[in-house]
Amino acid sequence: MRREPILFVFVLLVLGLMTYSLLQRTAPRAARLTGGKQLEEFVLATGDPVVSLPSTGEPRDLLRRPNADERLPPLQLPDPEVAQLPVLLPPPMPDCGPMHWSDFLLQARPRIVGGLDDLVEVDGSAVALAGLEESTAEAFVDQDDQYRKTYDWIRLNPLATLYGHLLGENRFDYCKGDVLRFRQVDPHTGKDRFGDVEFGPDEYEDFGFAQTLRNQIELGVREQRQRMSAARVPEVATYVHWLLDQGLAEPIAFDYAEELALKTVELAPNDVNNWMLLGEVWEKTFQLDRAFALYAVLAGEKLPPALPDFGVNVESGRFSRSARPRVQMGRILRRLDLLADAEKQFQQAVQLAAGDAVAPLEYGLLLLEQGRIAEASAHLKRAMAMQGQRNSVDGLKNALALGRLALAAGNWAEAAQAYADAERAAGSNTKVALQAQAGSIAVAYLSGDFARARELAGSAVDRFGADGRLLYLRGLAEAAIQGAAGEVVRDLRAAVAAQPLDAAPALSAQAFWLDQAGEGDAAQEILGQALEMVPSHLYSRYLRAHWATRDGDLAGARAELQDLVQIAPQCAAVFAEYGSLLFLDGAYAQAEVAFRNLEELFPAWVQNRSQAPAWAGLVLRHGLNLLQLQQTEEAISAFDQALSLDENLIAARNAKAKALYLEGDLDTAVAEFAYVQDVLREQEENPQFQYAQRWQQRILEHAQLRRWVDAFDGKRLRPGWDTQSQARSGVEPKLEDGALWIRGSHDSAAETQTFRTVLGVAFRSFEADWLAGMEHRAEASIFLALQNRSKVTWSFQVTRDREGLIGWTMTRGTRSEQGRSEIRLSLGQVAHVSFQLNREPKQPVLTVRINDEILFSDAVTNLRNPTGRMAMGIGAKTAHALPVAVSVDNVQIVYAIP
Repeated sequence: MRREPILFVFVLLVLGLMTYSLLQRTAPRAARLTGGKQLEEFVLATGDPVVSLPSTGEPRDLLRRPNADERLPPLQLPDPEVAQLPVLLPPPMPDCGPMHWSDFLLQARPRIVGGLDDLVEVDGSAVALAGLEESTAEAFVDQDDQYRKTYDWIRLNPLATLYGHLLGENRFDYCKGDVLRFRQVDPHTGKDRFGDVEFGPDEYEDFGFAQTLRNQIELGVREQRQRMSAARVPEVATYVHWLLDQGLAEPIAFDYAEELALKTVELAPNDVNNWMLLGEVWEKTFQLDRAFALYAVLAGEKLPPALPDFGVNVESGRFSRSARPRVQMGRILRRLDLLADAEKQFQQAVQLAAGDAVAPLEYGLLLLEQGRIAEASAHLKRAMAMQGQRNSVDGLKNALALGRLALAAGNWAEAAQAYADAERAAGSNTKVALQAQAGSIAVAYLSGDFARARELAGSAVDRFGADGRLLYLRGLAEAAIQGAAGEVVRDLRAAVAAQPLDAAPALSAQAFWLDQAGEGDAAQEILGQALEMVPSHLYSRYLRAHWATRDGDLAGARAELQDLVQIAPQCAAVFAEYGSLLFLDGAYAQAEVAFRNLEELFPAWVQNRSQAPAWAGLVLRHGLNLLQLQQTEEAISAFDQALSLDENLIAARNAKAKALYLEGDLDTAVAEFAYVQDVLREQEENPQFQYAQRWQQRILEHAQLRRWVDAFDGKRLRPGWDTQSQARSGVEPKLEDGALWIRGSHDSAAETQTFRTVLGVAFRSFEADWLAGMEHRAEASIFLALQNRSKVTWSFQVTRDREGLIGWTMTRGTRSEQGRSEIRLSLGQVAHVSFQLNREPKQPVLTVRINDEILFSDAVTNLRNPTGRMAMGIGAKTAHALPVAVSVDNVQIVYAIP
């Protein structure tokens, strides 16, 4: 027996003894009015019989009525549906690096409008007018100008000009008055006319070469040769740089550049710049060993005896006190990715350079590439202060470097100013002006001013033409302002075509926006091309990981992101991806570390804005992860923070309601769910509305549920079991061996039952362990039955026949329905049977399981609004006088209270 009944009996016994002792005393005479005497104080010698009792276990309120009912554990609510993880927009060129990508490029729902074929719309009259103007313009084009761009020409007289090819190895040395060898062609078809013809001095008035780059180079080089002198060395150096710029289009330019560079060394050997020019030519033609050896000899470094042929005598240590050779050595080492060796050379060059800005400039650029922003800033600003002319080659390079420095530091205002200064200093240098304009566009884009970036990009393309960088930037900015898909993809494709050797950024951007436009297969293919071109391209790898997570490839995404976290530890977007991946993968403790690192990387502006949807979604995910770690209070704080960043983030309010419910605050949780439904009352199809409605109803209903459990571990049955009304033919259900048994022998055909009842409308579930004993020779059953005034109006019986096969019978009034299963129970084998009634559907659904195998599951209309009481119990039925042995144990009943 339990402690409470023992204690109760003991107290009654003590009180009885006290009462009896008082009754045995002689009644005192009536007290007189005068001379009264006080009664002796009553003292209980044994002490307080209740307080003095030793106690064990949890104390219990003795005045509370014992109750076998208990509340059910809280429901395990699923997480509300959250929006897709925010994603990084493609970064621009020039770039700030991954540390500041997330400042404004992390977007919740980026999109572009229209299809890929939807380009700029123009009304019919505008198209017609444009076509007319173009046709008219073509009609008046001077055909001679067009022909001269392709063919050499000889003008015989004012009315006759021949087109074709001037011949001879020395044709570029022809002068007016020379005999010209010429092959004429038909300029309309390009086919030869006649054969090779010679024209004497009196047979033509003038001649010229086709306006091609090759001819321009040939004629220019001959002009430089004729005018070569020590005084013109700076002009020759400028021309050599022009030749180096044309070398990829016309390789002959590299040969002439080397020839002219050697001439400058011969004419002015004491000018270190001329030697550097020769080395630069070799660098541009990929003769790095030859160039490095030249710089090392000039700097006085000891080299092996076998040196390359320089084509000119080089004195060792000739410029050992000059910084320039070591700067160039550092450049080559940096190009070969030998950064530590390159830094040593730059450090020595800085020490040697008194007023030379090149050494601190190059050292600063190396530090900038390594992400050492503070050190780079000191050297680059020092170099700019040392620049003699801001519009010189090095001065402009320094100005652009300061723009990159400010970008890398995330200082958008300073970067904008630096690029504006560089553009003003560029003057007529269109190459630098274009780079500065690209920098200004990148600053506007990275700072989140996408409209400004689009305006600047459009103006730059109009000014400088279809440069690959500008087309790339215009495509990015157009997409960022949710522009036309066709416009975006057209610009990005053009950028790829314009820069085929540096197309990875444009390819990955194209892949990103194709995916946003619904072209997933094409996007995957193009991203593959970007990674094939540059396997280490950081944004392409990030995009691949983002898509892998989205598509459910968690293993692939994890491997990629673990590497990216090491490469870019300051990139918030990478930590957002990694934390979300770990959360999806169930690694909640690891995800918590990632989410905490992520919140340390939040931009400062996020804390001061009321609308930051991308960041609000990340805080929401952090809160959901905290819930999984059972840190409910911290999770509620996270949901409040998410709502402060985006008051329209309804998922955060639903998540907060879930957290409040798990914390035990049912009323506040219901209020939050009600608020969501009120806000979305016009959007009943919204998943957040449906989540709030469904779970508000469920938790309210669940709060009314109680569970009654009986393990039959006492010596007497608990109240509520009916063991008498259905006892038949000499068999009476009894508590035996820790279970409720129907055991004995029927003396005739009979069915004995024992059961417990609850209100029919309150019933939710009944489950128990059911057993047919070894001596059982009849049919056994476990059942639900709806009784109305002792009359069964509906019942469901699970039966075991004499062979052990399991079946069921459902009875509705006079009609019955039966079913069989393949399940077989041996005598003495315990089966766990459960009856679960789901009242959420319009027609309640009853599911019956035996040992977790579904025996029956279907709607039962009789249980929609039942009257009467639901009986739950077991039975044993015989057709003759036979022994029965059926038991039930570990009963659990769930029902609702009013």
